[in-house]
Order: sequence, then C-alpha cells, then structure tokens
Amino acid sequence: MNNPLTRSEVKENIEVKLSRYFGCTPSEASRDQMYKTVTMTIKDILTQKRGDFKQEVNTKGAKRVYYMCLEFLLGRSLKTNLCNLGLEDTYAKVLKEYGFELEDVLDCESDAGIGNGGLGSLAACFMDSLSSLDYPATGFSICYE
Repeated sequence: MNNPLTRSEVKENIEVKLSRYFGCTPSEASRDQMYKTVTMTIKDILTQKRGDFKQEVNTKGAKRVYYMCLEFLLGRSLKTNLCNLGLEDTYAKVLKEYGFELEDVLDCESDAGIGNGGLGSLAACFMDSLSSLDYPATGFSICYE
C-alpha cells in the first residue's frame, strides 16, 4: 500500500460511519456495530483503489484476466484486507482507544467458505496472487446447490 491512512483519518472514517449508519458514537457502539463500521471503511478504501487501478489499466490499454470458478473458499477477508492495506496496526490502535480489541471485532465475521475445499481454495489463492502482483484481473464464482 503506497499511502496507508493515518490514525486520525481512520478515527474520522469510523466516527462518520458510526454516526451515519448507526446513530451512535464509538463509546456507544456494540461490537457488531463496530465490526460493520470497520468493514464499511475498508470496503471504501478497496473500492477507491479498484477504481484507480481500473482507470490506470484503461489508460494503458492493458489486457485483462477474467477468472471464473464454480467455488471460492475465501474464508474471512477483513483481517487479510487490513494486512494487505498496511492498516492492521493502525486499526488495532484506534479500536483500542475506543475500548475494542481488533481480534474481538474480527471474530464477528462469519466464514464465507463454501464447497469442499478443492478448486475453491486454489481459486482464492490464484486471485490473491494476481491481486498482489498488480495484474488486471477479475474473478467471480458461480455458486449453486
């Protein structure tokens, strides 16, 4: 991550989301509300980064990779995204100021894994690798029962 958010920016993002979506302050927030708030702030960062990257790829006229799989076993993604963005320590410190432990907040996330683990795990690793190497790739899964 080129420019991780500062502690004050993380605090501001959390406070704005808590106020807007839950009508509360950090001291009034439940663990579930804090989890959802942290998730929304990380989603905003990822959305912005995806848009910036897409614009860069379009400007360069680069080819793209599209990967389709019948299943993805992604597991929990909030902690992975915090780490990949270089924000795990910053969020841990901010949450501590609000009376929350990062691990307790992360425990609110359910495991999104489906399937039996074969190709789904491989697909998730492949997409993570493409993303880490800055390849212009999009992956999607088709889930059926």
